[in-house]
Amino acid sequence: MRSRSSQRAVLPALRTLASAGPAVVTGAGSGIGRAIAVAAADAGFDVALVDIDDERLAVTAARCRDRGGRVVVDRLDVADRPAVLAHAERVEADLGAPALAATAAGTTMVALVENEDDDAARRVLAVNWYGVEAYLPRMERRGRGSLVTIGSAFGLRASPLQSAYSASKFAVRGYTEALQTELIRRSSPVRVHCVHPGAVRTAIADDAVYTDDAVRRRTTLVFDRLLPATSPSSAAETVLTGVARGRRRILVGADARLIDVAARVTGGPGRHRLLTACTRALRRARHPSPTT
Repeated sequence: MRSRSSQRAVLPALRTLASAGPAVVTGAGSGIGRAIAVAAADAGFDVALVDIDDERLAVTAARCRDRGGRVVVDRLDVADRPAVLAHAERVEADLGAPALAATAAGTTMVALVENEDDDAARRVLAVNWYGVEAYLPRMERRGRGSLVTIGSAFGLRASPLQSAYSASKFAVRGYTEALQTELIRRSSPVRVHCVHPGAVRTAIADDAVYTDDAVRRRTTLVFDRLLPATSPSSAAETVLTGVARGRRRILVGADARLIDVAARVTGGPGRHRLLTACTRALRRARHPSPTT
């Protein structure tokens, strides 16, 4: 966790942004999306919350309302592009043009490439990537705003059993980097930030699509018990700190930073050995062996 002085240093920037308009958070029902929504409400934003799960969304909405701001809730499938565009219009009508939009909705499928379900793979791409730009024109007309896309450490280096997910996160990364360059060249007032989280303690592994029960058991065991995962609240703090400081690329967690280094300095088969070594080192740091 960051020091209180560090948190105080970024809070004025967030409050200034909050005074310019609401925050929109997709995937707000759980995980990083919920944590960003609550942290945004803490910083003074009115929030527009989007998720496909009504029960989870209601929990997030209640926590945001406790912070005192206005809260608008919409059950929405972010893979439905016309629905996302219509939602952007409703938010502007109800709360004003967004000052912050975080596209945190996400899903995954864990399977060998030859065992993948085509429909599930297409949905992973649609949920994780589509709709990123829906709120951008409204921010530009307003003359300011921050758009946050949620990539992944697997958008820096692909992972086996995660081909569709990795493809979607590489798409987020490529799309965001291209958009950042376009906005800079036309002197846009909107800033775009691409977040690359490592392992975060969310429900994504439990909610994933699996085509093999053995893969399901092993994946959930590794994710829930062995990985040195970051808490959602810490991830949200890192994200909003990066937004406040204008960082175009935001890495969340020591594992994401290690994978970033691995992706930059290695290639070919050697990268897999380095990633394995990094994962083992992080695991030992979080779960040290008992001394004799």
